[in-house]
Amino acid sequence: MSKRDKYLTHQLGMCWHEPITVVGDGYNFYVCKHCGATPVWKPDSFIQPRFSEVRWFLILHEWVVGNPRFNGMFFSDHNPYQYPSISPEIFADCVYEYLVEQEKLNTPAQKEPTKLIDKIKNMIGVLYEKG
Repeated sequence: MSKRDKYLTHQLGMCWHEPITVVGDGYNFYVCKHCGATPVWKPDSFIQPRFSEVRWFLILHEWVVGNPRFNGMFFSDHNPYQYPSISPEIFADCVYEYLVEQEKLNTPAQKEPTKLIDKIKNMIGVLYEKG
């Protein structure tokens, strides 16, 4: 399991399946503990994407290229096309790093900008106001 692959799977709106065993009527059933999906034949048929594989790279690439959310990525340090040759591994790493960086920049915990009047008051040391 890769932290990057799990993160990208969730960003794509897919479930990172984690099977649990449910026993019923003398049979073992394998069910995803997140979405309830069950594999048809065996528990290892649960799909956990690996974006370093070509088939998952193609899905990720199509999503990124067609999504305006990633326009800034191609003008940043996370541009996967800056490398002499691109690989699924490099592309997935760049997308992952860009999304994590964007999350950090857009956190709601960021301090609200100070108003100009408050900055001036702090500069001149106004302790109280007449009101």
